Amino acid sequence: MATKTRLYEVTLRNGHRKWTEIYPAQSEASLRSELIFSDDIKIIEINSLDWGQVTAQPNFETDTVAFCVAYQDKEIFISNNDIGYSHLMQQVPNQVKNVNDFFNDEHNR
Repeated sequence: MATKTRLYEVTLRNGHRKWTEIYPAQSEASLRSELIFSDDIKIIEINSLDWGQVTAQPNFETDTVAFCVAYQDKEIFISNNDIGYSHLMQQVPNQVKNVNDFFNDEHNR
């Protein structure tokens, strides 16, 4: 199973500043379908980056799976309400199962 994901750098702008964010996605088209922002935030550009290494981990605050994506010297944390979460759930199903099994074991003690 895959342990890597494609990453995209998205440049955004509002009336005050311009910034970039990195998101995991299957493709630019699938990412665009998830990029829903308020009317004051505009997407300036989307650039394909390289691959990032994905690790599923427990999110103890929500009892759900969270992800850490390592890319160059950055770590990107993705939780259940973040852009790219559903993609990562499908990308590393064995890791997701391990985290879910961990939660089930914890709850059954």
